[in-house]
Amino acid sequence: MHHYLAIISIPLWGMGFYLLGARIWFFLTASRTKGTISGFKESTGTRGRTYYNPIVAFQTADGTEYSVVAASASTKRDGRMSSAVTVLYDARCPENGMVHSLVHYWMAPVAFLILAGLTTFAYVDSIKPTK
Repeated sequence: MHHYLAIISIPLWGMGFYLLGARIWFFLTASRTKGTISGFKESTGTRGRTYYNPIVAFQTADGTEYSVVAASASTKRDGRMSSAVTVLYDARCPENGMVHSLVHYWMAPVAFLILAGLTTFAYVDSIKPTK
């Protein structure tokens, strides 16, 4: 019947739990520091809209300075210059640091798990016997 929904939901569950586990592991093991918004990376979307990703500058424990571009973008320059944000980074590879916030850090695993739940619900609902 609607077995394609089950086939779609399996990789969604897998990716959701993989990303969630990776994010939790990184959250527990990463070094933390405060960073500041030092600018915005501007890009143009497919429909010609301009998007802005905050650029966050931070220092590691040894005083080395790095900057990272936040993962999420906005059509507005959200955040004030010099605003403080939390940055998580692996001490062995600080150039791959991540801004820690709900949107920047947790949205991808949550989105996959929600999609997996919805497709699983649709599959279970489609196989219920009709009265």
